[in-house]
Amino acid sequence: MNAAMKKLLAGRIGALAENEVKDLLRAYGIPTTRYQVVRTENDLEKISLTYPVALKVCSSKILHKTDVGGVRLNIQNSDELKKTFKE
Repeated sequence: MNAAMKKLLAGRIGALAENEVKDLLRAYGIPTTRYQVVRTENDLEKISLTYPVALKVCSSKILHKTDVGGVRLNIQNSDELKKTFKE
């Protein structure tokens, strides 16, 4: 396990966010799907995507994303992505 993962897990109690789980799996050589974390609408302009994409809420406090409407699939273009992000 690399230093970044050790720091992430040090003293941690409870669930990890999806991106943290994927990083941990990758640290052990287990392949995962690609992802990018976007926190603001402005961040959408800075990333490169190949459509279609999925947009998911990313929080260690939300374990079941679909229960809170936190998963949107089959987003076809940047305009649709921006609209979905705002929702």
